[in-house]
Amino acid sequence: MDESIDVREVLSLAKEKLEHPGAGVEFRLRSVVAEAGELQITFWWERNPTIFGVNLATPSSSRDPIWTRWDPGSIDEWVEYAVRVTLMEELLTGLTWRALRSTSEGVTWLDLKENPATAAFHIRDVEPGDSDTRRLQAAGFEAARPQSVREEGRLLLWRYAISTDQSGHILGAISVESGDPPAVCSFDVASGVTHEVTRALLMDAVYAVEDLGWSTVVAHHGPEWLTSWGFAADDAGVLVLDSSSS
Repeated sequence: MDESIDVREVLSLAKEKLEHPGAGVEFRLRSVVAEAGELQITFWWERNPTIFGVNLATPSSSRDPIWTRWDPGSIDEWVEYAVRVTLMEELLTGLTWRALRSTSEGVTWLDLKENPATAAFHIRDVEPGDSDTRRLQAAGFEAARPQSVREEGRLLLWRYAISTDQSGHILGAISVESGDPPAVCSFDVASGVTHEVTRALLMDAVYAVEDLGWSTVVAHHGPEWLTSWGFAADDAGVLVLDSSSS
């Protein structure tokens, strides 16, 4: 039987569930609006002052694929999994730094679809221990400095890009350490890798440290194209990004 879905109930339940997203989750709801077959959700994430937004499609009836893919027993169950769980999983796995972005009226909208420009590689954390460190060193990447900074307790982020083909080659790595006061970024890419790998690593790092509350990031050895993204060279030639003024 094809039954219509009450959008007002979906909206009410979405507000209720997102106001209480789960223990330990640093998510603060700003607004939820139902419009044109979508929930338009705006929020703050972790310690990042940016207002983020996502659009989630809503079902029109019980035969809508948006509804049937979850096989829910009620509207409450659909909202729980299609809205709350889905959004929290996306955010906890790095949505704010891996998604394509657009800005409108002070809101940074995050696209939930996969970015085709980065489909050829994944970005992963360098896990504590020797396994990832040795793998990076074997591939010719710097590991001593970030490892030392990690032991000092000043490492904010350490990640690497790995190809998604069968070779599984490491394409580049990036680390960010706490400075006084800016976060200091160091990155290293393999010879011949695409511009997109370098860009993705750096943007990934900048967005991630913004979520940790850092508004200024410096890159001591960065490519000139960083200036087109918002970095500015100081008198010493160091590239600086102040996201609080962007």
